[in-house]
Amino acid sequence: MYFFIKIIIPALAEFYYNDVELIRLGVSEMTIQFRIAKYLSNLIEPKCNLRIDCEYNRNMYNIKKINEDNVRPDIICHKRNSDECNLFVIELKKEDPNTDLEKIKKYVNNPTYAYKYGYCISNITENDFNVYSYPQSIIFPDGIYKFRVQRTNTSCKIIIPNSPPYLFTSPGPRPR
Repeated sequence: MYFFIKIIIPALAEFYYNDVELIRLGVSEMTIQFRIAKYLSNLIEPKCNLRIDCEYNRNMYNIKKINEDNVRPDIICHKRNSDECNLFVIELKKEDPNTDLEKIKKYVNNPTYAYKYGYCISNITENDFNVYSYPQSIIFPDGIYKFRVQRTNTSCKIIIPNSPPYLFTSPGPRPR
């Protein structure tokens, strides 16, 4: 959950601060995942030799498969053309996650891809969202957690209810 706390939550705070109107407009999940991936990319790629990609359907030069099914995770953090550093995978659902909870377990448990962390972000509204984290962590044992979003004209805070030590604030708007 470390990467979720340190990198993904700040990227979500930026998304909620700069792009919440996408939720209000009812755009597709792919539009939302692209914007979140953009903020993740801004936080991760300048600091390390990893990339953020959406709908990435390749494993080296082959089609990515799990149990003979072609797969394309919504957002991944990885080293391209290598299975040495598949850091995390995110499945995103505007509503109930349905089968995506099982998908992230398969991505993490698959011996070829072996993503270190899997997250399912779901039930996304203007004011909150749920996160399922796999594998379990001390901070967030296996389960679904609801996060609350508080926006003002100058900031966006993401709060984990009943966990006062974790408060994440967006760095503010980026120049457009």
